[in-house]
Amino acid sequence: MKEVIDCLNNSLQEHKYNFGSQCIALIQKLVEDSCLNIALIQQIYAPNLKIDYRQLPDIIKRTIDEPNNFVYQERKIFYDYSFMSNEIKVKINTQHIIATPDEDSMFIQFKLEENLNSFSQFLRSSEYITIENYLDFEAFKDFELNVEDYERKSKSMKLNVNASAWNKLFDRLLIKYFNDYAYDKQCSGSKIARFSKQIVRNWKLCIEYDKNIVGKSKRSRFFEFPHFKISLIKTDDDGYMNHTSDSVLSLGVLGNPFFYYPAITPTAYLGYLESKYHRKPYNEIVDGKKILCDYVATINEIATIENDGKIITVKFRQSESQLLKEYVCYYIWLLSQTSRCYLNYIEASVESAIALYNRQV
Repeated sequence: MKEVIDCLNNSLQEHKYNFGSQCIALIQKLVEDSCLNIALIQQIYAPNLKIDYRQLPDIIKRTIDEPNNFVYQERKIFYDYSFMSNEIKVKINTQHIIATPDEDSMFIQFKLEENLNSFSQFLRSSEYITIENYLDFEAFKDFELNVEDYERKSKSMKLNVNASAWNKLFDRLLIKYFNDYAYDKQCSGSKIARFSKQIVRNWKLCIEYDKNIVGKSKRSRFFEFPHFKISLIKTDDDGYMNHTSDSVLSLGVLGNPFFYYPAITPTAYLGYLESKYHRKPYNEIVDGKKILCDYVATINEIATIENDGKIITVKFRQSESQLLKEYVCYYIWLLSQTSRCYLNYIEASVESAIALYNRQV
């Protein structure tokens, strides 16, 4: 796959101007649709800057013109999902941005309120009606423990997610909102779910996610939402059936570098729900001063606990479970709306790169 990268770099540069034009056209759609407004201010590349959306075309043009952008690089930081660290590198220079001066705390609150407004608009939209039947599943599994085991064993079941049901929801939403990509059993495995599209003969472009991520919520006590990624697979390689690195080239995050993240993530949204309904102030004395510390809600605060003296029953609150399911639907829909032009760009670049590669071999 390494020999394809040089060809890919050429085609990424060739097609990036068309991608930039599509991003500029997308701005008006985001402005006009109240469900999409949040994508205009949620950018990870300028998290503390309140940017007037009318500056975005200039930001996009400057970024597109930079020759060191939209080039392939090996990922070095695997937990950083900004496009600066992405396989398709995009560094957005913020020095020319004129931002509204705002205290961090005020801007964070502003973004949260805008996010919640966009989400509530989605729940009232015709789009939500089309996926409402996807939500009939148990998000978190209630469980029982002997009284003497509760203190010890409940720690490993802090957020007892129904992992298979969540993964099924992710699958259904990806198939619905990226409907030219179909679930690919051959390209998938025990850990990775892939949805593929044949680009040219013997080459597939895939949207993928790690099926094990959401299950990690049980121990971390956060809702672990997977990042969706793009990969290129050469299907006539010997390593294809074994999913080896020789047959799979990661193309990084599925998203739009100018509108990513499109909203607060589902992980952050559940944190907001806990903060609103359950968390209690948690202070610590450091050097004689009281400071506010991060606090993770206990299982007692996110579930009802029934104790009959022998058995403790933990029942997760349905109201928050339902909101989280709805928000995941909203987030993936929003991701599809903002990232489609980027996915089109990657498809066009890959097709051109493979054509160039085939002429050279």
